[in-house]
Amino acid sequence: GGGMKANFVMEGDLAPNDGTAAGFAFRRQSTIGLAGKFGEVRLGRDYTPQFWTLTAYDPFGTVGVGTNIAMTGGIPAANFTGVRASNSIGYLSPSFNGVALWAQTYMGENKSDAAAGKKTGSGNGLRLSYDNGPLSLAAAYSDNDVALNTKWKATNVAGSYNFGVAKVMAVISTDKQTGQSDVKGYLLGATAPVGANGLAKFSYSEGKQDGNKADKIAVGYVHSLSKRTSLYGTYASVKNNGTSAVALGGATGVAGKTSTGFDLGVTHSF
Repeated sequence: GGGMKANFVMEGDLAPNDGTAAGFAFRRQSTIGLAGKFGEVRLGRDYTPQFWTLTAYDPFGTVGVGTNIAMTGGIPAANFTGVRASNSIGYLSPSFNGVALWAQTYMGENKSDAAAGKKTGSGNGLRLSYDNGPLSLAAAYSDNDVALNTKWKATNVAGSYNFGVAKVMAVISTDKQTGQSDVKGYLLGATAPVGANGLAKFSYSEGKQDGNKADKIAVGYVHSLSKRTSLYGTYASVKNNGTSAVALGGATGVAGKTSTGFDLGVTHSF
């Protein structure tokens, strides 16, 4: 009413291959918000601004075997808040000629005399984006106190351009953690319509730390049966070098070895 809108999102996860749901808790996105001409204020367990850049400019999003190597792990081994942040307060501005800001802070909610540090689990995030016609750009930063005297910082920049016959995209990311070498990664990707109902996808991504490297190639296809139902398939292969041990499909990785995987599925929007 009066130009104001209240909203809520509650998401849980279910593994359809074996039916597990971990008791089905709303441990994905769980937020309430208030939106208007001023933008939107969002509270609860929400995505972090730096994560949103990684998923928005990845042809495969961040679920499945095709996703950016920076999100599939194996190289960094840090207990950081990289995807979702609990106890968060976020502000998403309206667009000003295509420019928008997303600011977020979140609290670990520890006792002031906690041995692990009262700031552990707390962090901040900031994302600046520009969207105008076929061009989209974004830059993001996050920091997180993962433990006493241990901080994780992440930055990324990304962009995409839709040529009509194909949409190309790229992401560059850097992760820094106290006492560890930097983890650097990048992704190059593209999507292209195939006929009236198909969409082909491709990406190449790389993650590197201390000379240890993982490279991934992913190809996929989505075929729309209707406005709400689609079939999809993805194939991906990771090549590990040095101590890198990235594996696909939930398997345990082996340093220096190759891992391959595929997705086959149906999506339906209610």
